[in-house]
Amino acid sequence: MEMFAIIICVSIAMVCVFVVARPLMKLHDFYVTDDTKKRQLTETKDQILSSLRELEFDLQLGKLNDEAYESLRKDLENKAILVIDQLDRLEQENAITDSHLIQKLEVEISQINLDTQIQTKDLPLASNFCSQCGNKRMKEDKYCTQCGNAFRADL
Repeated sequence: MEMFAIIICVSIAMVCVFVVARPLMKLHDFYVTDDTKKRQLTETKDQILSSLRELEFDLQLGKLNDEAYESLRKDLENKAILVIDQLDRLEQENAITDSHLIQKLEVEISQINLDTQIQTKDLPLASNFCSQCGNKRMKEDKYCTQCGNAFRADL
């Protein structure tokens, strides 16, 4: 009996340790989503543009000479161009993916429309209700008892 209690306590302790440690042991997702990439690139672009503004301000205050300013400005502009190109490529990839999704949806919708048209063609020509007033029709009726509309004889 004592051994059984020890086993239960150890198993409960292991479950508790697993539940507490699981968030810490999560594997890093190497497949970053497009939204995260776009957010990171946008933040990087904003940081570079902010650095360019600060660089311009430092030049106006006289903290930098013209040579240092030009080299730092060119470096930051090249980084900004690379980031903007990456953002543009990401937008183009998303646009291509979106257009493929739209085409697939259009095909599925047209298929559903065709299926419903085929189903309505297979219905019998006569119905159990008058087409004029909606009154219920009996099998032996040739005319509507409410409005006098003539029924087709194919019921």
